[in-house]
Amino acid sequence: MTGSDEQGRAERGGRRGGDPRSDWSGGRGRRPGRRGVFAGAVLAVAVVAAVVGGSVFAAEPALAVGDRGDSPAPTLEVTGLSARLETVTTLGDQDAPVATADTLGLPRSGAGSPQFDGERIAVSVRYAERPGDEDFAALGRLAEVVASSSELARASAYALPSELDAIAALPRVASVTEALRPGTGTDPASAGDAAAPADATSASARASAGATRAATHTSAPADAGAIHEATSASEATTASDATAASVAPSCRAVEAVAPAPLRADLAAALHGVDGSGVTVGIISDSFATSTTALSSPAEDVTAGLLPGPGNPCGHLHPVLVLNDDMPGATVDEGRGMAQVVHSIAPGARLAFASTGVDDLTLHDAVLALADAGATVIVDDVYLFDEPFFQQGAVGVAIEQVAARGVTYLTSAGNYNLVGAKGYPSAGYPVNGWETTRYRPTECTDAVLAKLGDGRFDCMDFAQGGAAADPTDTLTLEKATASSFVALQWAEPTGYAKGRFLLALRDPDGDVSLFDELSAGRPVMTSGFMPVDTGEYEFSIVRDTTAGDDAVIEPALKWVWSFRQGMLAAEYFGVVGDDRVGTTIGGHGGLPAAISVAALPSDAPSAPEDFSSLGPSTQYFDYDPAGSPVPVPLPAPVVSAKPDVAGVDRILTNFFSSHRPVEGRPGVHSFWGTSAAAPSAAAVVALGRQYSPTATLDELRAALTTTAAPVSSGNPHVPAAEATGSGRLDAAAFLEALPGSAPTPTPTPSPTPGPDPSPAPSPAPSPAPTPGPTPGPDPSPAPSPVPSPAPSPGGGKGGSGGSGSGSTELAATGSPAAPLSLTAVAAGLASTLGGATLLLTRRRTAIPRD
Repeated sequence: MTGSDEQGRAERGGRRGGDPRSDWSGGRGRRPGRRGVFAGAVLAVAVVAAVVGGSVFAAEPALAVGDRGDSPAPTLEVTGLSARLETVTTLGDQDAPVATADTLGLPRSGAGSPQFDGERIAVSVRYAERPGDEDFAALGRLAEVVASSSELARASAYALPSELDAIAALPRVASVTEALRPGTGTDPASAGDAAAPADATSASARASAGATRAATHTSAPADAGAIHEATSASEATTASDATAASVAPSCRAVEAVAPAPLRADLAAALHGVDGSGVTVGIISDSFATSTTALSSPAEDVTAGLLPGPGNPCGHLHPVLVLNDDMPGATVDEGRGMAQVVHSIAPGARLAFASTGVDDLTLHDAVLALADAGATVIVDDVYLFDEPFFQQGAVGVAIEQVAARGVTYLTSAGNYNLVGAKGYPSAGYPVNGWETTRYRPTECTDAVLAKLGDGRFDCMDFAQGGAAADPTDTLTLEKATASSFVALQWAEPTGYAKGRFLLALRDPDGDVSLFDELSAGRPVMTSGFMPVDTGEYEFSIVRDTTAGDDAVIEPALKWVWSFRQGMLAAEYFGVVGDDRVGTTIGGHGGLPAAISVAALPSDAPSAPEDFSSLGPSTQYFDYDPAGSPVPVPLPAPVVSAKPDVAGVDRILTNFFSSHRPVEGRPGVHSFWGTSAAAPSAAAVVALGRQYSPTATLDELRAALTTTAAPVSSGNPHVPAAEATGSGRLDAAAFLEALPGSAPTPTPTPSPTPGPDPSPAPSPAPSPAPTPGPTPGPDPSPAPSPVPSPAPSPGGGKGGSGGSGSGSTELAATGSPAAPLSLTAVAAGLASTLGGATLLLTRRRTAIPRD
């Protein structure tokens, strides 16, 4: 592309010379509360800075944990509408859905895109003080409130652009920001899963999905309690007549391939477990709203792949759908996850809740599933603005349900990328750069010229006595879709004083700035699409124009959402304070959550090369019940992530549509940590059935100490950072649990079909090979987190991973010895299946704390 290619420059994004937005002001000269100018690029950046020293708290001293006193709670700075929403207010209500994404430099659809319900845009509202019912009622008069929390001082809503200024002017409202679409394992924009339905009948049925859901809702019981009471009575009368799918595969249209590599077939054969009496909650994009999915829930039930009336395997208990109202295009990934759980724990009850529009609606989904009886919850969700260095709203919910005995699992993410051959970084993880401390140096002349007036410096990427280097050069391939960058710094969320932005010099020499910030939040988000293959120089810029409060040297984290196309990184490996390769973060990096990596079900001896890497580090404690201000931890808390590995490449009848199994019409392969996470959740359900009195600590210890160590498959990555404790072993997991329940007497089922198949083998059985399409089904984008100080290395490329870079896992326990199955009965009991029941919460302005 030549320098005169104006279309390419427009697509590349950023602010160019001649653009009326090109004079970066950083909030200077603007009316109070309106900071910055949005970067018109398709680049989502989150720079994460962990505070070094206490200077960042000079203006807002944090209270020590357990010594909060009776002083008035500090309040958030009132900043009003975000710069992006300011722009939205200039658009007409009818024009906003069409024009907003392009105008704001955001993707038009999929993760990180603006969300609309008709003409209303989804927004996140933060209050300067804890709001009361009257505050939420006032918001409800201007917008449709879909979530609210006095404890978190938050609300989520849909609002017309013409009402945004009035919302920002409400008493106690501190800020109103756009709620960018949460990501799940497969973005709706994926071409593969937008394929046409398999047949005219299914297409017609799904084209009227709205009418079908309305009818289902009309016939659904009024509350979850009634459903569970009816379920218990029905289950008691029919459980003994059911037969496990692993024993009578003829009742499933598609065979279950996950039990063998996880030794769940052995656990079932030895102990008669199938998840009965346990409810598994699932959170993802949707369950039954996709208009392009290749099957419907009713067809899944008939095929024996979901529970419901008419399930040929006898699993008659319906899936409980609490809500299914995620806006925009959906792919029913939650239903694919439900099929994974059902293939391993067919007797478990299943419940589903949609992610919703932001972290607060996800927080509510977690609590709602626990209220509905789920004792195991799994999600495959990432949010670009979820805190990286402390827990946020989702983490609060996870801790709350954990206190009620709920095991929480989440996908690790599909964001590991390995450098291409022919470059110095070949074979090294190249996505996810972080440092434990910001090191200032002078920015390049080109970047300073673009920044204009003010006080700025740039991150020095060099170490070990090398000359200072204010740029990190990434070699990127030309792309046809937007990707995101996460850039955050670990000041306390809501009370950040520092300001960081990203500068980009493209192969043509043009410099762009990405500086969309929300005051008080150490997060920046945008989107980016390289329109040419070449070298892109990135600089992390610190803006200290505001004064001494902004002169901080925090730990930084910078992560891309590229699933492919990153050929090389100038800096890689572990060198001094810096580490390249960690991409697990957000609630997936919290100690309370079990993060799950992915192993291929047909070759579970090494992880998928896209499975995200750990570890994760927390710098702040956030307990909104005690104080709205996150407080610094005495020392950073490092969590070894991922925790365990499940399996993917699991066969379904519809997901993913772009991964058909060769020679198997109507059979598809579900790749990614979004498949591996529910496989792990199903194993936990087997353990909960077997040992119903086991505590969370006992379950987790048994799960991790009995996992089989698995190599990372990469000499530059320690196994523990790729697969955690290793591949789950359901049989050994059960044996390690205390207080097991009596093993039920297997009872054959009258389900028609051929004679039961032979007892399962303890060795993993290969799954049918999917089609040639490479790569994972996209997975939750990780919110990055800083790691502990890594071992020093030399040059731009350092040691692999942390420490020595050994491929061997430091095992926390020994795998159980293989057990013979020849004397084990094959007929096992399993509980009811069922049709889908749909419950929807009425959207209301009344807080549900």
